[in-house]
Amino acid sequence: MIAQPDNIVVEQLREALGLGRIPARHQALGAQLLGHLEDAIRVAVVGRPGSGKSSLINMLVGENILGPMPGVDICEVAYGPTPRTLLEWPNGNTRKLAGLMVDPHVADGAFRVRFELPEDSLRQRTYCEVNLADDPSLQRQLFQYALETGQVFVWCSDSFDEGEQAIWAAAPDAIKDHSFLALTMADRQLMKGCLTQRIEELDEIVAEEFLGLHPIATLQAIAARAGDVLQRDLWDSSGGRDLLDAINAQVRSGRAEELDKATMLVAQYARDLMAPTVIETAKPLGVPVQPVGYRDMDRSAILDHVRERLQACADGMLDGLPTDGQPDPGQVLDDCVAAIRDMTGALESTGGDGDISELLEDARDGEEMMLLLQVEQGQTAAEDAVILMLQLKKELGTRTAS
Repeated sequence: MIAQPDNIVVEQLREALGLGRIPARHQALGAQLLGHLEDAIRVAVVGRPGSGKSSLINMLVGENILGPMPGVDICEVAYGPTPRTLLEWPNGNTRKLAGLMVDPHVADGAFRVRFELPEDSLRQRTYCEVNLADDPSLQRQLFQYALETGQVFVWCSDSFDEGEQAIWAAAPDAIKDHSFLALTMADRQLMKGCLTQRIEELDEIVAEEFLGLHPIATLQAIAARAGDVLQRDLWDSSGGRDLLDAINAQVRSGRAEELDKATMLVAQYARDLMAPTVIETAKPLGVPVQPVGYRDMDRSAILDHVRERLQACADGMLDGLPTDGQPDPGQVLDDCVAAIRDMTGALESTGGDGDISELLEDARDGEEMMLLLQVEQGQTAAEDAVILMLQLKKELGTRTAS
């Protein structure tokens, strides 16, 4: 399938959901994907008070937006057609203000502030500063909020000490796979002569807990982006460019993954909604195609071939295990899908009547389930795919033996 523009995929998925083309059991997945694709990727910038989160977001946006707001736990910077500020209090009260300047007295008692401005880069990503309070109970709540709402994560700290490491250790591995440690105030540590030592001390921890470590001289980076002309040398040496590039790569990766899932969902259940100019002539799932080579085989030989094909797939996955014993989930899913499609095509070539009909129905159901597992991706989906393939192999043996 040839890649389609993002807006076309979003519209196709919205139409498929609106027409009821997505089965009930998959509507929640489709709605979740649609919501993610219509919204910007959320970059959660997390850390203790005074760790440089606001300055870091100002640097990433290229605008001096966030300033001191004592008591405010959550600050967001997002796209909006006109500059405005939205405030929210714990009792549910809200207030909207024109512009981006907020008097701390006006925001007194607010726990969330959202700044909106017409900056094109914010169409693709929203920044959310989560200020982890010193109170342990509130700290856990705020950290959980960050984990639940963020998609890319930046932990800000000038040291990332043992206390911070203990907080971050609670994050799931799936989140750590999309996270960075920003070592803020790097210029001050460099002048003190302790930056290199601290980076070396954190090396093993970062390798386990983050995608990477980025020392940031935040004030230099902000100065580099001030004005109409970017000071490239200062921007590069500050560490700002490397961090922004890393975040952008995660944003693009996350968006591409969700677009792939949406495209696969539409292709399975509402293929006619897809633009015909961008659809390959390859076999969609569930459409009978007589595989080359089956025409001259009798039914018994075809069933033997299917059993051998499924066994070969299982053996191949075992033989292809890397030395650490951890298979690539994506490759496992691809192998299982290919094997099940081969099984379905082979059974269809027999005509699918008589004692083959129930087995063919199981194979087609298995093909549909495999597609959804491909949509989900990940280690659990790969394990489920292997289990499904082995169940079909067992069912094939039982039915043909009888």
